[in-house]
Amino acid sequence: MENNNVPTRSFLEILLKSKTVSRLKQNNGLMIGLKIGGILFFLLFLSIAFYPENKQENSLESQELKDLISKTKNSIESVKKKTDPFVRELMIQSEAKKLEIKPDEYKKLLALQKSNPDLLPDVRRDNLLSPIVWFYQDLSPSQRLKLAGQELLWFFGVLPNLTILYVGWKFLQEIPQRERQAKYQAWQVIHTSHGQQVSGARIAALEDLVEQGESLSGLTLGNGADLSKANLEYANLSGANLEYTNLLRAKLKGSGLEYSRLKGVNFSGSMLNGAYLTCANLESADLLGAIFEGANLKFTKLKGANLKFTKLDGANLSGANFEDAKELTREQLKNTYLCNTNLPDDLKDLSNRNCEEDEKEWIDKWHKKLKIYPSPHKILHNSLMDAEKNRPVE
Repeated sequence: MENNNVPTRSFLEILLKSKTVSRLKQNNGLMIGLKIGGILFFLLFLSIAFYPENKQENSLESQELKDLISKTKNSIESVKKKTDPFVRELMIQSEAKKLEIKPDEYKKLLALQKSNPDLLPDVRRDNLLSPIVWFYQDLSPSQRLKLAGQELLWFFGVLPNLTILYVGWKFLQEIPQRERQAKYQAWQVIHTSHGQQVSGARIAALEDLVEQGESLSGLTLGNGADLSKANLEYANLSGANLEYTNLLRAKLKGSGLEYSRLKGVNFSGSMLNGAYLTCANLESADLLGAIFEGANLKFTKLKGANLKFTKLDGANLSGANFEDAKELTREQLKNTYLCNTNLPDDLKDLSNRNCEEDEKEWIDKWHKKLKIYPSPHKILHNSLMDAEKNRPVE
């Protein structure tokens, strides 16, 4: 049964008790500003409505002018009341003769009075305070109220545009804060999902951080974390611990993985073209069908890694360790740079194939051919340069 005794609340009551208004009330600075603004507005309204107009006549000339204006206005009002065209034209001729002006000039005054029935006196321009004197001395209270109302309407017309500009300014001003907040939330998701194998939120958080240019250097994930199909192109993952992570069909083009721990990682079908894996540990990693074209694998440990169908064209394998690597063929090494490379016994004859060639020129040639360009970030630049010059001691 419907209860008709429940009192209805007005929109104003609901608005005043809303959370938004409650929060605004808690802002002391805002409330003080609103109170002061309200008092000033009330005083301004009183001055506009009740400040008396100046009745003092400055000279005989001004009194004569006022009499003429009054007489002309009365004449025009009487003509405006006539609806018959013939009678109106006759009255125009008669009134123009009385006022000693031409009929055409009288008609102009009539048209002007029709379009502007409440014409205001000309604004004074003597000095900066003249407009204020004009407003309070020359205008009647009704004229002041009408003028203030027009200006108020204009202000409310402009207010939406001012609001949009203010909101836009605040939006631009708060961009750095929002970016910091987004990074904080992304890192919070990553830390919260630590130890979980499958987490779509973790992948999304990592992709967002990479897109924002945030460094993932030293990132540590729990063993068996699933990052399959993640897009981490040009990510800074130097020194990261991603052991036994599932990076199946992941996108890691141009990424920096120097000195990273990638033991047992599943890189099957992943794209690492142009990636930097100097001194990384990929022991027992599954690189089935992975693309390492133009990648830097200098001094990388690939002991026991599965290299079946792995594409290595243009890769720098100088000083890399392929001991006990599986499914590595001569065809795969055909277009790679080999110098001091530790290859399986059946491929030992290729270990120093390119030592007499200039390493940098060889790499630049293949990068140009494969349209692979250096990574946009400089990761562990000093350490990398040292690694390029001297093979680290085992």
